[in-house]
Formats: sequence, C-alpha cells, structure tokens
Amino acid sequence: MKFLFLISFALFALLSALAQEKNNVPKDWMKFDNGIFSFYAPKTLKKQDIDGIDSFFEEYKDENQIVSFDFGIYRNSAGNCEKPISATIDGKSAKICFYEDSENDEDKKYMTAIAFQKLGKSGQSHLTFWVLSKNTELQKEAEKIVRSIKFK
Repeated sequence: MKFLFLISFALFALLSALAQEKNNVPKDWMKFDNGIFSFYAPKTLKKQDIDGIDSFFEEYKDENQIVSFDFGIYRNSAGNCEKPISATIDGKSAKICFYEDSENDEDKKYMTAIAFQKLGKSGQSHLTFWVLSKNTELQKEAEKIVRSIKFK
C-alpha cells in the first residue's frame, strides 16, 4: 500500500511539473525546431538568411526581438555578463545572463543569453543562445524563450 502511494505521488509530481512547464509558454507562440534542439517563441519571428562560418548559426527577428544561436565546437561567451545565474534547462547545466547591451546599435538593447557547454555524444559541442529585446518587459519574455529549449 505504501509503495502504491509513493508511485501515485511521484506520478502526480511529474504530471504537475509537465503541466507547469507547458503553462510557461504562451499559447500564441510557436515551436522552432532545427533538428538539434527546439524552442518556443513568438510566431512573429522570421528566420534571417545568415550562415555560420564554422558552426550552426541561425537568427530570427521581429520588431521587438532578435533571437540567435551558435552551436558548434567553439565556445562563445554569454556577453558582458557580470553575474551569471546557474540553471538546468532540459536536464543540461547552463548559465543565464541578463544585462543591458549599450554597445548594440539597434533599438534592442536588453540581452538575455544562455550558454550550454559539453553537449552532444562526444561532449565537444557548445550552444550559446541570445535574445535581444526592446525593453525590460520583453526581456522577461526572452527568459521564457531560453527556458523553453529542448534538446533532441
């Protein structure tokens, strides 16, 4: 009987966690899937025609945000981050940074960046994912974007 109770409790906890994760993504967002990982973001973001030189690089833009990432064997920093926050996203350790990017010449100056290291079967790949936002309210939305990352 005790065993059945523990199994029921564990199942309830798991389902609650999954429901909470699902609720953190706004219903009008769409899933962006590149075959290596996926993330949710506003459907207004449009893919830009940009290629990486020595890595897999993509960028998406709309009037409020720029979402970009670099996946490859070379590490990128999360930018001018003075106080990174440790996080676990989809079971992977990462560092998240929030700061104002005063050197950016666009109207999007609020940076949310996340860096994952030692990914892939060989542990040789790294992912740096950035979101530049117009204001601090959109920067909170950017955190939801980076926390929605799921690896294949």
